[in-house]
Amino acid sequence: MNVQEIRQVLLKIKQLPTLPQVVMHLLKLIDNPASSVNQVSKIISQDQSLATKVLKLVNSPFYGMSKRIATLSQATVILGFNTIKNLALTTAIFDQLGNCENPQEHCGFSREKFWQHSVACAVAAKTIAEHIRYEMPEEAFMAGLIHDIGKVVFDQFLHEEFMQALDFAYKHKVPLFEGEQHAIGAQHTDIGAWLGEKWNLPSHLIATIEFHHSLQNPEKYGEIVAIVHLANVLVRLEGFGHSGDPSQPIISEDIWHLININPDNVPQLLEEIRIGFENAKEFLRMVIG
Repeated sequence: MNVQEIRQVLLKIKQLPTLPQVVMHLLKLIDNPASSVNQVSKIISQDQSLATKVLKLVNSPFYGMSKRIATLSQATVILGFNTIKNLALTTAIFDQLGNCENPQEHCGFSREKFWQHSVACAVAAKTIAEHIRYEMPEEAFMAGLIHDIGKVVFDQFLHEEFMQALDFAYKHKVPLFEGEQHAIGAQHTDIGAWLGEKWNLPSHLIATIEFHHSLQNPEKYGEIVAIVHLANVLVRLEGFGHSGDPSQPIISEDIWHLININPDNVPQLLEEIRIGFENAKEFLRMVIG
């Protein structure tokens, strides 16, 4: 899509979500190698909801601490900057776009099933990243979680058009992004990437949103995009949640060149993903209450 076409779609959207200033500041701080634990915990303390969730997470059975952790600085040391960043960003996204009150499914799509798919993709991406020793497995988790964020934007702000896109995809048995192009004039990858830019997300996360179907620009972001592509296909094949796409997912042949993984190891990966998915669902329940 060209810029003008994207702008025409955005003009139809009355209000686009923004990330809280505290979260934006926290993300920048954590991305700075010179930042200290005290600086990070001080920023967390400015958001009571986030501070509560940090302490709730570190004291949960998920981490199994022998004694209660009472301070944010202790919690930050135990959880680590990457987990804090994921927690802050996940909380902010769910606060803005996490509404699951969608009682009627349409073509098998519901917000609840969509987020189940997204969480499963996050777990799968992290599992694959650890398997291939990717340097930032927590970043892979976040990339998997938000790869389809553009669909939620469509569902929330262009609901009727998005329902038409689902109808078109199911009727013609084509990928949902083709239905979106037909009904809306834009694809979730385009709008999701635009939202990522608005949120000042790292460029590699924006790339996974934009290219996880097409695997473009492999020389710069090929590895993380390939991880999310494979994760997305695997969780769709296994039926973890529902992304809204009725087409048969196919693993790109380019995958095996972009990431060092043996196709014979996929069954083992799937078993690890199943276990991780159950743990992650508990994590998300704590995050979103």
